Amino acid sequence: MTEEEAQHMMERFAAIVSERLEATLPKGAERVYEESPGMADSIVQVGDKRIRLDKLWRTPTLRIADIEPYESVRLPLIRAVDELVYEISNDIKDKALLVTRPPGFQNPPARVAYVKDFGVHIVVKFDILTGNYVYAECLYGVA
Repeated sequence: MTEEEAQHMMERFAAIVSERLEATLPKGAERVYEESPGMADSIVQVGDKRIRLDKLWRTPTLRIADIEPYESVRLPLIRAVDELVYEISNDIKDKALLVTRPPGFQNPPARVAYVKDFGVHIVVKFDILTGNYVYAECLYGVA
């Protein structure tokens, strides 16, 4: 898989994740998306509230098969996003505000795609020795 093919695949994943989050996240709580990447326990100011982004969620790292890489990762990634929705749904019970931002990187990966208006990024790492991998991460806090 070339890096260009990986970028296209990740953009397709980002669109699927965006649709899935929009359709399944609980309604009612205000959602705020901070575009700038940040680290765990970072603070985002929303009006007069300071929200600590203390929850870092990450999918298991999924190996990308050489044959049909998109299909080898699509369903496991959707299942992982469903777990994110479940976790956020539990965390946001009786809360009024959900703030998300993409986590910052210590070592920038080969390719990244961002989920529209939500603090999730999808990462592909290329490794000649161990193969190619994909994972998704989200940093969030509730108040």
